[in-house]
Amino acid sequence: MQRLALELLRPEMISAADVVEQGGRVLLRAGMAIQENHIQVLQQLGFGSAYVVLPLCTAEPPKEILSREMRLGAVKAVRQIYENFRDKGEADGTPLRDLAKNMVNEVVVNRINLSQWVDLRTPDEYLPSHAVHVAMLSILIGIKLEYNITKLHEVAIGALMLDVGEMSIPPEILQKKEKLTPAEMDTIRQHSEKGFEAIRKKIRGIPATSAHVAYQHHENFAGNGYPRGISGAEIHEYARIVSVADMFDALVSDRPFRHYYLPNEAVGILRALSGKLLDPEMVSALLQYVAVYPQGALVRLDTGEHGEVQSVGAMNPSRPKLRLLTDKWDRPLREPDWIDLEKQQNRFIDKVLKDKELMKWITR
Repeated sequence: MQRLALELLRPEMISAADVVEQGGRVLLRAGMAIQENHIQVLQQLGFGSAYVVLPLCTAEPPKEILSREMRLGAVKAVRQIYENFRDKGEADGTPLRDLAKNMVNEVVVNRINLSQWVDLRTPDEYLPSHAVHVAMLSILIGIKLEYNITKLHEVAIGALMLDVGEMSIPPEILQKKEKLTPAEMDTIRQHSEKGFEAIRKKIRGIPATSAHVAYQHHENFAGNGYPRGISGAEIHEYARIVSVADMFDALVSDRPFRHYYLPNEAVGILRALSGKLLDPEMVSALLQYVAVYPQGALVRLDTGEHGEVQSVGAMNPSRPKLRLLTDKWDRPLREPDWIDLEKQQNRFIDKVLKDKELMKWITR
């Protein structure tokens, strides 16, 4: 299963995953041959990428931490609260208590499944979908920190409401593809305080501790974030958790101004920012639940061989099992070979194939 930028999709490619629109209708089902009209609809709706099956690839789709039903229901609930606040200036946040409880229960059961899946989103659906995925990742970090159930619920609710303040920001700024002006950046930065004030005064049923996430998730560990410029332990622990999850999900998502980063690229960025913008403890906790090389990814080894990631172990997610497809001269193998990088420590992945490089495999 490979992710391709939408402009690289071609008719007759095989979809590897369902593509679902805002209302829950399936636009494209897994296993279907993609047609020109599918590509046109996805472009019109603003999707940035899609998952496809490449020739010679056999890896099963990864197991998800959140079920599709849970994900869709959570996105719908969050969207409703955000839209109510945007349209009416107030909202009832109490449904998030049951939603957070159900999400925590599902994540606790499925936490052995590493985070490998990035849901496909349109610009209109980005905020609620992003909030749900950030909540899932934040719950995983909380589990690693040995949070009790109450704290897991609170951090999940905070994550679900992290960007509600953006409902007060003009959409033309939020979805702008060009570089933002200094004045527009100042407007964007106001969403933290606007979200905090909204949760305190206009959105009922949100725990006070959860509200700190909206207020502080753009503070950074070194102390030069916003709105207050606080640092380290001065930042609420929930906000330090959610800021890591927020950044990771934003990096691996399509945005109006750029294409997605691969998981290994996003992990590299998190590590580079650890101790600077991000709390190192929270970065370390998250990375134990992330598949650096997701199941189905095509990779190149240091020897020059190419292979497909077949499975990823929870104990050492950066050392997956591979199905080799070529020799070191990039010649297809007559009989694919398998290697386990966890057992062969002298070999390593030096590149993950992306987009245009993957296109070469379409015609092999």
